[in-house]
Amino acid sequence: MKNSILLSVLVFFLSFAGNATGGDPCAKVNVSELVSTNIEYPAEAIVNNEEGLVYVSFTISLEGVAENIVILEGISANLDSKAIETVKNMKLEKMTCKVNADQVYTLPIKFILK
Repeated sequence: MKNSILLSVLVFFLSFAGNATGGDPCAKVNVSELVSTNIEYPAEAIVNNEEGLVYVSFTISLEGVAENIVILEGISANLDSKAIETVKNMKLEKMTCKVNADQVYTLPIKFILK
């Protein structure tokens, strides 16, 4: 029997009301979609039956790049490193219109083997 894998993100949308110049509002960012297109369950984690919730914090640069990525609460080296890699690869350019360098985002990523 083949294992099916479910990855879920508990935060679905990050949105902002406008940009710094008062122009068009920023687009809503579907974080669930960003994560699901940038993540693959680590093979070793599947073999080891590793699952759980990883909390990742990060900031966003003016260029839309995730920076200062930190695991706040992890599960294993396999899942923690995959969560960091996923956040690094997320395309966050649409969120740069109202980026505050001091704003820290926390993203819970749930790894589930079914």
